Amino acid sequence: MGQYEITTIEVEKNITSLVQELKKIQNTPQLKKKTNKKFEGWIQQLEKILNQISDIKDKILPTIKEDLGYPFSNIDHIIIAMMRPSIKKPFEEIREHFSKGTDFAISLDTLGILENSPEVAKTLAWIGDSAIKYAIFLDIYQPGMSTEELHNKRKSYEEDKNLAKLCGSWNLFDYMIDLNPPDQKAKTVKKIKGTLTEAIFGVIFIEKDIAEVQKALHLIKKSDQENP
Repeated sequence: MGQYEITTIEVEKNITSLVQELKKIQNTPQLKKKTNKKFEGWIQQLEKILNQISDIKDKILPTIKEDLGYPFSNIDHIIIAMMRPSIKKPFEEIREHFSKGTDFAISLDTLGILENSPEVAKTLAWIGDSAIKYAIFLDIYQPGMSTEELHNKRKSYEEDKNLAKLCGSWNLFDYMIDLNPPDQKAKTVKKIKGTLTEAIFGVIFIEKDIAEVQKALHLIKKSDQENP
């Protein structure tokens, strides 16, 4: 395991418990109609997230494992890496609702961690981007190389279209954890795909360190036929 870590909780388990608790409270007769409707909305959103997590486990992880040659040690790293900003809202609303003194089985700290997960996903993408750049440097650098030579060698790596292509191979965009329909503008889609791929590389770095990022570089390198 790498020397860097991020704070995680058992995401699927805690969201499942959260849904169960909301349903339990929803069935109490003293719950007002307006609040009941709010609970129903939260439950639907959380169940959608749980379905998306199930898809990640069934349809994403096996492909990534096959390409990398090993499983991830903490599935929650991948779940968080796949989270988009839209999932923050229900956790934020639930935390605010139950911060007013109402008894609740899920701690406010846990709700806070779930609410902050999209920010952690951004951090993972930043780590992944930095790790990819460093791994590329280690892969291409030789003493005496000019900056032009370094620039030309680097062209075969890390371009947005290479990251987007790997995102497509891993189906990350199709199964990301998102409560909103994704923006279909080509530029936006390409950026999201690149961010998702970088977040997965961030997990590789955290769990395995830079050596495994180097080994995975071939997945984002253009073939000789594609090189200009």
